[in-house]
Amino acid sequence: MCVCTEEEEERGRNPHPSLGFPSLPAPEPLTPKHIDSWDAKRNCALWIFHANTDPAEVVLNRVPQPVLARFVRIRPQTWRNGIALRFELYGCQITDAPCSDLQGLLSGLLPDAQISASSSRDMVWNPGTARLVASRSGWFPAPAQPLAGEEWLQVDLGVPKTVRGVITQGARGGEAGSGATTDNRAFVRKYKVAHSLNGKEWNFIMDTKTSLPKIFEGNTHYDTPELRHFEETVAQYVRLYPERWSPAGIGMRVEILGCDLPETTTPADTVTPTLPADIETTTVPITTTVATPPPSDSVCDFDHGLCGWTHDPNAPLFWSLHSHGESPYQSCGDSA
Repeated sequence: MCVCTEEEEERGRNPHPSLGFPSLPAPEPLTPKHIDSWDAKRNCALWIFHANTDPAEVVLNRVPQPVLARFVRIRPQTWRNGIALRFELYGCQITDAPCSDLQGLLSGLLPDAQISASSSRDMVWNPGTARLVASRSGWFPAPAQPLAGEEWLQVDLGVPKTVRGVITQGARGGEAGSGATTDNRAFVRKYKVAHSLNGKEWNFIMDTKTSLPKIFEGNTHYDTPELRHFEETVAQYVRLYPERWSPAGIGMRVEILGCDLPETTTPADTVTPTLPADIETTTVPITTTVATPPPSDSVCDFDHGLCGWTHDPNAPLFWSLHSHGESPYQSCGDSA
């Protein structure tokens, strides 16, 4: 596969045609079952990367723009004495922000039953296809002319979690009932985000400047993901409400960003031992006589006294002196 840039789309040719080195094309996000070539039908030129000139050298090629991908395929274009290849990929996490783990749409850990929508155009474009990158199509609502704020795509995280962002992507679709993917590339330009703990009572992510539901900037291309963060909120259900969209209509693939709630520790149960019935228990009162303490700026000599405390000879208790540190002297004044 080859990466197409706007510049090369206009030029329509190899950026370095005069160099005759063996070459490798750039990575492209693909699914294992559906492999497409970037050729004239995509209306862009192939970006050719120059590779090795001998078996031992290491060549580093950088993709012109970061690509969000799950699968990467390298397709050799020219070679010498056969095709032989060793390679490594350089990448990073989608975001380094705290509490921004992917919540299972892309990976497939979140089942289709937990992805729902206000309506769907066809079974081919149902909510279960609204998985970021992993899906080749995406969700399309049923109405051909939807109203702003009427349609929504919902994700049930299974349990309450801390949610702090979404990644959106456009979709590829066709006509209802056709069952075939066409060149209909749709995406959402602006949307709102609502959240709920029970799926019944909903609250929007608010704009702190206007005190109104925040309108997030969405996508400008059907296949380029866009990430948006917001303040951490605890939710089990997340809904996206499209507000504006492309001429081809509403089309969405999404991923939710967040993390598990902090674990709460429950105090250990206090066990009260049960004594045998034939054993009688008696309560001995513990009393002490408190003398008038010395002034707060005085120093007590615990080798000769108890700093104003006296022992009650009638109480079944005994005092024991313990020295802490090198000096036996302690202040008995008020600490407040």
